[in-house]
Amino acid sequence: MKKIIFAFFLLGSILTFAGTKEEIEKLQNDLLLLQKKYEALSADILNLSKKIEMIENKLDALQRSSQTADLRVDLENLKIEVEKLNSAISEMKTAQSYSPPKTVGEEQISSSINASSDDTPEKLYQNAYSDFIQGKYQIALDEFQKFTEIYPEHPLAENCHYWIGECYYGNKEYLKAKDSFEKVMQKYPKGGKYYSAKLKLALVHYNLGEKELAKKM
Repeated sequence: MKKIIFAFFLLGSILTFAGTKEEIEKLQNDLLLLQKKYEALSADILNLSKKIEMIENKLDALQRSSQTADLRVDLENLKIEVEKLNSAISEMKTAQSYSPPKTVGEEQISSSINASSDDTPEKLYQNAYSDFIQGKYQIALDEFQKFTEIYPEHPLAENCHYWIGECYYGNKEYLKAKDSFEKVMQKYPKGGKYYSAKLKLALVHYNLGEKELAKKM
């Protein structure tokens, strides 16, 4: 009887040990699998870190390159174009609302250059500005210059001098544009076009290769 009991005990121990061994092997396999996954994730993280570092280096290099300056210039050009569009309505309203009577001197000058009676200062300005918006820089230039010759003291004369510079800039005549914008800043230091002229003068310097002067503006 004792031998039978011992045999059952021994069999149970063997089965228990076998079950424990299988569980241990399963745990070991699970740990091995987790370790492999961890190593794979670590490799992915390392690769991502390298890519991020590479991108950061490229960004740093880009910031130090001339491409950044070009992008800034493009951005400023876009800002100026937006400014032109935003100011178009106010420019037209200003021209329409201001209609003072002609002085004797203006009438004499107007007659001397054969200006028609319909060419009021406001209409002449509107026509010039409209041609500028349409990209007809040379036509607009002649009209703005005509305005400043006939009405040099008119409140819109400052605007005309500024747009003369813009016309030269549009035609890529940067030296003439430079003179025009400088004239606006000197003649109208407290005028509404002072800062626009200053910004555009910086772009003129850049296009002339005078990058240091452009940065100082």
